[in-house]
Amino acid sequence: MDANAPAFPRQHGDAGAPKRRLGLRDEVHSPKSRRSLGDESPKAGRSLDARRPRHAPPPPRFFTPLDGAAADGDVCRRNAMMELGNGLSAAEYDVDALCVREAELSMYRRVGTSEGTILHTQCCLANSYQLLGRPEALQMRQDVYAGYVRLYGEEHRNTLISAHNYADSLNLLQQFEKARSLLRKTIPAARRFLGESDEVTLRMKQVYAQTLYKNDATLDDLHESVETLEDTERTAQRVLGGAHPLTECLEEDLRNARAALAARENAAAGERIVKNSPK
Repeated sequence: MDANAPAFPRQHGDAGAPKRRLGLRDEVHSPKSRRSLGDESPKAGRSLDARRPRHAPPPPRFFTPLDGAAADGDVCRRNAMMELGNGLSAAEYDVDALCVREAELSMYRRVGTSEGTILHTQCCLANSYQLLGRPEALQMRQDVYAGYVRLYGEEHRNTLISAHNYADSLNLLQQFEKARSLLRKTIPAARRFLGESDEVTLRMKQVYAQTLYKNDATLDDLHESVETLEDTERTAQRVLGGAHPLTECLEEDLRNARAALAARENAAAGERIVKNSPK
């Protein structure tokens, strides 16, 4: 298995609520910045660590692609920095995790290492940027996806994970057309290479359905969104079980899509009644 895979962006149940990241290395993410370990500012409030309150919605999840061991042989240092960044992120110290990941990427560029290691580190850095709401996240997602396409081609697990991450970031920024265009190209590749029941494929289909019902959607878009989510949720129930976080998110998305479809159909029926009523 690759040791440097891309990180999966999170899942979202609704337009504004990111959810926890699924991944080869699980990392939490929230659009709100959290307090750094060294942050003593008054805005930190009464909480000692200002971590996300328990009632907040679960953050989306990122997938992190895996890649081979570092070419420079400095495996211990590399692993230590990677685990430190992951641990800080899991503890919701995103500012500190960002500093570690920026230093890690700088070290790899300075000493020279494999392109897969660089892409993996950029993917983790993009996760930190996205968690903190930094604008650099989207461009880095795009760069990582392009890098994996160049390195492995379009039908490779790491490439498909990074495509999901890029599309998910576009979805979060409400760039729905761009996200749909990317997913229409990459979902067929995921079906061929990974299979219909792979979690990466399921998450890509989920993001695609979200871009349909969250937008100013037509009736056809809403019908496609509901059908896609129904099929994806059935597969997730069968493969992952009803208690899996992805299955629960898909159920929530399906409720939202059905509600949007019902509202649009009711509005269309009302318009027909008004149009056909005698003057």
